[in-house]
Amino acid sequence: IHLFALYIGIDNATFDQIENYAQSDTAHVMNFFGVYSVAVSSITISNSNCEGNSVIFVFSSVSILIDGMILRNSHGFTVQTVVSTGIATLTNLNFYDNTASTFFHVIDAPQVIITNSKFTNNSAALIGTTVIMNSAAATVFNCAWTSNTFHFGGGLLVYEGNAIIDECYFTNNEALMSAAGFWTKSSTVTMSNCLFSGNTAKYSAAGLYIASKTNFTLSDSEFSANYADGSGSSIFVQHNQVTISFRNVMFRYLQAEVTSFVMDSIQSIIEAS
Repeated sequence: IHLFALYIGIDNATFDQIENYAQSDTAHVMNFFGVYSVAVSSITISNSNCEGNSVIFVFSSVSILIDGMILRNSHGFTVQTVVSTGIATLTNLNFYDNTASTFFHVIDAPQVIITNSKFTNNSAALIGTTVIMNSAAATVFNCAWTSNTFHFGGGLLVYEGNAIIDECYFTNNEALMSAAGFWTKSSTVTMSNCLFSGNTAKYSAAGLYIASKTNFTLSDSEFSANYADGSGSSIFVQHNQVTISFRNVMFRYLQAEVTSFVMDSIQSIIEAS
């Protein structure tokens, strides 16, 4: 399906049992290219099988609205949104029971808003369920990542952007390598009122992974019963040029090594209670 127009609007559409076998590493099984805007609401994709990392690609130069998108029981999908100058608003998403490189990828959007969304029981041999890249201003509110399994990052990843994350829940996710709950690098992140509970990682950071060149502020949040075989069961801070500030952060049912700090040039203020 390929749509190209100045304005695109799709409402109440259902796609079931899509079969697509890509001949290249990436193929666009759906392409919504709206020069000025794309609005997609109440769209359901289910019971579909796409090999070769098939992409649902949504592009607009000004605005994208995706409201009420369901992706369930499907294989091999990546949903990718790109906004060159405007805002991407993603709300009421529900992705569950998907396998093989199924994740939501927001890239090059000056402003991103993700609200009231759930990502449950998804798995792949790649990186996490939701990826935000190169966003000047991202807001993530009232979202939940539950029981996802990925090699690296089972929940949310923010790379080279600015993000405010509030009232989000990272529970029972598994990383076969590291960063089961949340990962960030080269970013400025403010996180509050969040829960990390029951996450596991093979190497490090069952809960929160903070990589280099990052300013990270965390407040009024809780880490409970997270476990990593290696370092930093709840929080892992790696490499240099990292500034962190924690206030009113609760740790419960701890593994012996709660937090691990690696390398140099780390500045921190911790006021945990």
